[in-house]
Amino acid sequence: MPPPHALLSSPLHRIPTLWSLFRPLLRAAKSAPLEQAHRDALHRHVRDEFKRSRNIGSAERARRRLVEAEQFLHELESASHSASHLDRLRALASHLLLRNPPPSPRRPPPPRPSPKPFVAPSIIRSTQFNPPMSRIRPQPIGTSMMIFRRRRASQKRYDKLDVAREMVALVQEESAFERRVGENVEGRWGDEWRGWMAEARQREIKEQARNALLIPPEMQQKARRAAQERERRRVARARRQQEQ
Repeated sequence: MPPPHALLSSPLHRIPTLWSLFRPLLRAAKSAPLEQAHRDALHRHVRDEFKRSRNIGSAERARRRLVEAEQFLHELESASHSASHLDRLRALASHLLLRNPPPSPRRPPPPRPSPKPFVAPSIIRSTQFNPPMSRIRPQPIGTSMMIFRRRRASQKRYDKLDVAREMVALVQEESAFERRVGENVEGRWGDEWRGWMAEARQREIKEQARNALLIPPEMQQKARRAAQERERRRVARARRQQEQ
């Protein structure tokens, strides 16, 4: 026969104790006809007693604790129709509250504003599609569509530029072939494509110049003041929430 401590740690003992005694005790403590503070005290008492009895190695001591738990469960379940049991439970709960009062909820400290808050200018940086602009949250749909249309037009121009270069190369080969066979070629073919390529290069220069634009100091100061005001309002709002 295995030693008593081996039987106490066996699932044949732990599982019935958990489902037939521990959990019913927790449910009965939570549903006892007492004040909420008393029910919470009894609930903590049940958990603490089972936690202290977890490492009992004596079968006789374990038997006595189980008998006491069964009696306590009977008192909890009969408290709704037994005045004596209800009075004993109320007295026990009052004693538990005096001995171990529930921990008071700790309020988190209010956020301390940093002496030098990090201020990020709310500015859309310049790119080849837009000059420096003040950022508005949420961003207006007109600003988003403007950037989208410029990006799409730039991509179409680059695609058309590849086609134009290919067409000019084909025209040059055609002109060279006609000269070799003795045809008199007047003028220069492909000028319409060359003119469009020159115009595309001018637009590309304009986009590169837009990308190199610097943020004006006035815009930086305005964005910095707006960010500082947002930070001040955020700290004031957090303090009001803590005081409520």
